[in-house]
Amino acid sequence: MRLIPNWRRVLLRAWSVRLGLLAGLCEGVNVALQITIERLPEVSLALRLAAGLAACAALAARFIAQSSIHED
Repeated sequence: MRLIPNWRRVLLRAWSVRLGLLAGLCEGVNVALQITIERLPEVSLALRLAAGLAACAALAARFIAQSSIHED
């Protein structure tokens, strides 16, 4: 495996990366809340839904051409 030539640009500008990070952040907050606060079912469900939607959007964004990345 090799990195693509413009990997730094992709890392900083790709929506799939941003949405993946958002999904991870939602999951991290959900876990932290579950550990520190005994029961927050509504918040936990909302965070899981947000993480799932962000992950699905990140997957979709992988297949959409993003002009901010491919401009040269």
